[in-house]
Formats: sequence, structure tokens, C-alpha cells
Amino acid sequence: MNQGKVAILLCDIKQWMTQSDYKQLHNRRQNHDQHYTNRKPDVPSIQSAFNAGIAHYCGAFLYAFFMLGVFSAQYFQRQRNENDYQKAVGTLATDKVFLMQPIKGYHLFNNFRSNLSSTQQDLEVFALKLLEKQRIVTRIAPMLGLVATMIPMGPALKSLVDGNVQGISENLIIAFAAVIFGLVTASITFWTISIKKRWLVEELNDLEPYLKQAS
Repeated sequence: MNQGKVAILLCDIKQWMTQSDYKQLHNRRQNHDQHYTNRKPDVPSIQSAFNAGIAHYCGAFLYAFFMLGVFSAQYFQRQRNENDYQKAVGTLATDKVFLMQPIKGYHLFNNFRSNLSSTQQDLEVFALKLLEKQRIVTRIAPMLGLVATMIPMGPALKSLVDGNVQGISENLIIAFAAVIFGLVTASITFWTISIKKRWLVEELNDLEPYLKQAS
């Protein structure tokens, strides 16, 4: 009889110790989670990295609109000075070429006018230099848009796990806006560079007979 009471007492003590250990473990876990939540990160946050990248991205976007303004100005200059350009090309074989003033909007012709000993290869290199920056922006703008899209996806997924609908929407807005800005930037630079390339090829064709004489 005494052995039965002792066994029951031991079971009660064991059950009490199990419940006590569970409560201690639960309290420790809550304290750990609270400490992790309130802990400030020692590394730079994703938002700071995104802000640093978006600064360069905005620079490319503003550069595209700047080049659009430059392109518009050159277009009106070429329209206004087209007759003068045709007359200037006809006088390249004479000695009056040195008396001509530079014709605005015709960069390749002006370069040849300042150096009549230029070869076709020299003018081609000059044309590539004129288009080099725009070609770079045209190619890197979509890639920057992709990078700016992927960065906010991390916080968006974290907000999804936490059940924060507002955080998901805010980060997705940034991601989709980055794609749009990248496509707009690339479209502007690609359109302007394509027309400028045609202008340079037309000038090079007009100068080809004189390049053979000069070479």
C-alpha cells in the first residue's frame, strides 16, 4: 500500500517537473523571439542598398531625357540647315571648303571639314564615339530595371510570411515601377540612337567620294 502511494507521488512530481520545464522553455523562446525582433541589424539594410542603387538608376533615366532634348535640338538644326549642307558637300572639291562655317547638326561633316585628311575608318571611329554613351545606357537600363525589381522582392516575401499586406503592396509597387522606368529609358535611348545612326551613315555616304581622294 505504501509502495502504491510512493509511486503515485513520484508520478505527480514527474508530471509537475515536466510542466515546469515546458513553461521555462516556452518563456525562454518568447524572450528569444522578442530579443530577435527588437535587435538592430549590424549590417546595412536592404532599403539602404536599394536607395544607393536607385540613385544610379535615376541618373540613367534623367540622362535618357537629356539626350532626347539634345536629339530634338539636332533634328531642328538639320532641318533648318539642310540646304546649306548640300551646298557645302558640293564645294568640298574646291578650295572654298576652308571658308565655310561649321554647319550645325551635321557632326560628321564638321569633323571631316576640320581634317580633310581623315579616312573612312577615322570617321567611323568618330561616329562610334558619338553614339557610345547612348549605346551603353540602352543596354544597361533593362538590366538595372531587373536589379531594381529583384531587390524589393525580398522584403515583399518577408511581408508575405508576416501577413503584412501593406508591406507586400508597397514593395511590389516599387518593383513594377522599376521595370517601367527601365523600359522607358531603354526605349528613348534606342529610338534616338537609331535615327542618329542613320544620319551618320547618310553623311558618310555623302563624304565617301572625297574620302577616296583624301586617302
